[in-house]
Amino acid sequence: MTHTRSLVAASTGLALLMPLAWAETTPSNPHTSQDISARNVLDTGSDILGRPVQYPTGEAQILGSEIFIPAGLSTPLHFHPVPLLAYVQSGSIRVVYEGSDERIYRAGDSFVEAINVVHQGFGLPPEGARLISFDLRSATLPSTVVLETHASADHPAPLVILKALMWQRLQIMEAVAAEKVRLGLPVEVPEREAEVIADFIALSAAFDIPASQAEHFIHMQIEAAKTLQRALIAGGTSQAPDTGPSLGQHLRPMLDQLNPVLASTLKRVLDDLSDQTPPTSSFRPPSSDPAMLQAWSQAITGLPGYSP
Repeated sequence: MTHTRSLVAASTGLALLMPLAWAETTPSNPHTSQDISARNVLDTGSDILGRPVQYPTGEAQILGSEIFIPAGLSTPLHFHPVPLLAYVQSGSIRVVYEGSDERIYRAGDSFVEAINVVHQGFGLPPEGARLISFDLRSATLPSTVVLETHASADHPAPLVILKALMWQRLQIMEAVAAEKVRLGLPVEVPEREAEVIADFIALSAAFDIPASQAEHFIHMQIEAAKTLQRALIAGGTSQAPDTGPSLGQHLRPMLDQLNPVLASTLKRVLDDLSDQTPPTSSFRPPSSDPAMLQAWSQAITGLPGYSP
């Protein structure tokens, strides 16, 4: 394992900052017995699943992290809306993408993590995995979206992942309701709703999802969101703090972040139905709040093959 300093030097293209002749000859350092060297550990325009890397819009920010996953433990289900560069310092990790596609990364491996694909990492025996990661993120948005689910830790069904994404969308609504109270905005914003529906239909078309199916699904998510907002405001549980996440700068972009993943997962659920795979799900809403459960009951009516 090279030191983090070597990794950073390589990833920033140290050789390109040196005079060409110096970079080619790599002379000895008179103050050490070793030569200065640089090697590329990553050079790609796509993530690990072959999807093009796209940088986020907005104010740029880079987040560096050291991650340790002990053997036998796993991360929660999550996805990254932005590029994440990872380098395995030691040990090994198994990553399961969209509940089925598995990859194993070992010490010395480097990769751009899958973008907008739900996945889960498992530390492998005997030592787990220690990684260095760098998120190329926006300063105002999360670079990792963690999903809540009571599903099995390994190989969750597409329907479980879709429900976890739907639940994540509902959770944002408490902050949305508070911000609307603060700004004196109505719950219903027809122009915004029409925009969200049109964008989701366009996203879904890339996955060959019928427009009628896509429209019904996202329409019911919007209706559930409004049901929850009304309940929160009427019950006084949605306060209007002086400061909080901005509706335009934070909350609506966070909702927009979910849409590509919702569309791709919806496609997998539809494929399961066409293959006559039983649409079972072990997902249970991790809440007993009546307002949340009422909104959840409305949201799931948008699921493919739903029946009361």
